[in-house]
Amino acid sequence: AVVVQGGGTGRYVGSGHVIYARDDELFALPFDPDSLRVSGEASRLGDTVWHGGEGAQYAVSDNGVLVSVSGSPERYERRLVWVGRDGSIEPLAAQPRYYGGNAVISPDGRRAAVDVEAGTIGIWIYEFARATLSPLTTGDGSSQAPRWTPDGTRIVYRGTRAGFRNVWWKTVDDAANEERLTTAEFTETPGSWSADGQWLVYNQTNVAT
Repeated sequence: AVVVQGGGTGRYVGSGHVIYARDDELFALPFDPDSLRVSGEASRLGDTVWHGGEGAQYAVSDNGVLVSVSGSPERYERRLVWVGRDGSIEPLAAQPRYYGGNAVISPDGRRAAVDVEAGTIGIWIYEFARATLSPLTTGDGSSQAPRWTPDGTRIVYRGTRAGFRNVWWKTVDDAANEERLTTAEFTETPGSWSADGQWLVYNQTNVAT
């Protein structure tokens, strides 16, 4: 049964509540473990909590003491910047967003593909001349680790679909649907293209190795 939509890192505690996180906030939801039903409205708990790749960083003792690593909503306000060889930093005109760790410039230097997290992680295209940021991938599931094809017409990326993280690609300048390139029950991440665009090197993370 679904206890709450849009929450994560849920834990049942002896007070009769399910504690869960949404973004950088913690909530307590009254819950009856016998009927497995919610028995009241959720209430927010105290300060913000750090929320990373392994979930919200908090714990609750048997006697009800809650400890957490403090978070900050400002961590979602990241900027795209140019960094010079001398270490100088020049912000771009793009609005602050929760940008990920991947930003790759197109072969012609006119655009960049970036990760943006907004519920799920998607790939967006930033045009330098017009200072516009537009989504490339939409819908359910995250899309990450973009790589341009050598001719600049497509983006290849890691897409999470139906529980698997495989390699997909999509054209940049028209509305063509995305196409799946690999099929495996492992995490697969694109690396780099051969100069002629005929071969793609990608990494596959096997659960055993």
